[in-house]
Order: sequence, then C-alpha cells, then structure tokens
Amino acid sequence: MSTLKDIAEKCGTSVATVSYVLSGRGAEKRISAEMQAQVAAAAEQLDYVRKGRSKTALANRVTVYFPLNNLRMLLPTFWEGFNSAVNVETTNIDIILRPYELNKLHLQRELWTAAQHSAAVIISPSGIDLANLSDAQTAVPVILLNRILPNYSSVSFDQVESGQLAARHALKKSGSDIMLVSSKSLFGVTWRGNAIIDYCRSNGVNLQNNVFYADTSIAAGYELGKKLAAKKHLAKVIVCTYDMTALGISAALTEAGIKIGEDVQLIATSTSNEELFAHSTPPMTVVDLRFKDVCQMAMRLAMDIATGRASYPQDISIHPVMIYRKSCPM
Repeated sequence: MSTLKDIAEKCGTSVATVSYVLSGRGAEKRISAEMQAQVAAAAEQLDYVRKGRSKTALANRVTVYFPLNNLRMLLPTFWEGFNSAVNVETTNIDIILRPYELNKLHLQRELWTAAQHSAAVIISPSGIDLANLSDAQTAVPVILLNRILPNYSSVSFDQVESGQLAARHALKKSGSDIMLVSSKSLFGVTWRGNAIIDYCRSNGVNLQNNVFYADTSIAAGYELGKKLAAKKHLAKVIVCTYDMTALGISAALTEAGIKIGEDVQLIATSTSNEELFAHSTPPMTVVDLRFKDVCQMAMRLAMDIATGRASYPQDISIHPVMIYRKSCPM
C-alpha cells in the first residue's frame, strides 16, 4: 500500500504538502493549484487510500476525466474550480483525476462496469467519445463539462452568448471595421467564432473577407500578428476567440510599433488565467467565460447527484461576462 511519502517523492514535494492537499486544505495553505492537481493525480496512480478509509468508503468520490490534449495546460485551473466546490462540502468527497485519450474514452472501464466512484465528470469529450456515450449506459451518473448529450448532465460555457458579447462591443467601437481571429482546432473556439460571424451578419456586417485562423497558442498568435502588422489596412477592432492567440497577436503588433488600444483595439475571450489579462500590456478587454465557475458548478452538481440532492440528468449553462480594459474600453 502506498504512503504519503511515496506521493511526496513522486511529486518532488514534502509529506506535509501532500497531507494538506489530500485533506482538502491545499487552498488554505496556499499550495498552488498545479501542485494540488499533481498530488491528486499521483495519489490515484499509486492507488493511495487515506488512513481509516476502506475501498468501499472510496465509493463516495468523484472521478474527473481530462483529455490528453492542449487542455492539459488548464489542469491547474480545472483543479482550483473543482477543489473549491469540495472545500465547502460537509460530506467527505474525494476527487480522482484520470487522464484519457480523445476518441478512446470507451477504454476507461470503470465508466461501464461496477465502479468505485459515485459520479464522474468528463472534460470536453470528442464527437467519437460522445457517440460511444450515447450508445452505452455508464455505471455512474456522468456530468459532461462543455458538452451536451441527451440522458447525461452537463455544465457548459454559453459559447453563443460569449461570441455575441464580443461582437456587440466590437460593432459599437468600430462601426463595421472588424477583423476576426478564430481557430478550427477546438470545438468551443470555432463555435464562438461562428457566433460572432452570425451576430455581425444579423447587424448588416459581413466578415467573410476579414476572418483569419490560427492555432490556439501564443506562438501561433504571434506569427499571425506579424502578418497582420504588414497589411496595408488593419481593422479598427480585432476580436480573438482564444485568449492565448490574442496575447501573441498583441505582442507582435506592439513589436511592430502598433499601439494596442489606440491604433487598433483588441478583444479576447478568456478561458484560463483572468489575472494574466488584467496585467497584460495594455490590460486586455475580455469576455470572461468564468472557467473556474463552470468547473466548480460541475463538481457541485456531481456531488449533489451522488448524494441524492439533485435530479439526473440536467443541463446548466454558465453565462459569460464582459470585462472592459484599455485594449478596447467601453
């Protein structure tokens, strides 16, 4: 049987840190969300059982399945949201983090057989994974994060509203001189981009010739930003459907001598580190998707369903908020 020391050695931290995290006191002791997630994952890998708890008692736990794609960089944010729900819970609940490969969720056998958990949260499954879920019956209640499927509960960002908020502000600031930067690599990002195009079209503005695509990274945004900086005409407002891409574009334009907030205004949709955009140069206007709130609600719903306090299935949508800053003020 593994010990706290085994987990500490695997994570390169102290036994005390591991103990605080596993007892739900990580936030109280100001342990980073990244370290908390690392400890939780290591405890699962080592099959750690807290002292005084039997395997049977571990049925009172929630397994979180996260995809092994570029969403991994958001794992600390996921964990912070999930753990915040547990910290206010009077029932003793364990969170188990379990990675999965996209399109291979069906290989996670505990979803389909008698399980050692009372509920599961699945983060952003692919279309193939959703099809497999639709064709089979899971052994425990499942809450889908940022996906909707009949007969399953879900907690999602309101992608359409987030796109509409960004488009409405862009039209207000520019009239019709808007450039959209989207991506085809992530479902939610594409959905937001389509919502922006549709909203502008419904208001008499066709973005067809002013839509650019980039991968969802700072580096990809930077490379696109260099190309945009070389254009003869740069739109009054650039709307980015992914936050990291916006940071890269901002850096490239600034490097080219183009002043963000003056020569061109920039809006981004933010899914990760809101504090980062509050302190960027200049501070960036964002549509905040309330990522941590979505994770917190998903975990709270999982616990409520597991303990019989909520009906199953049900769908919850979290509304985004617009935060105005110097890159594109009110």
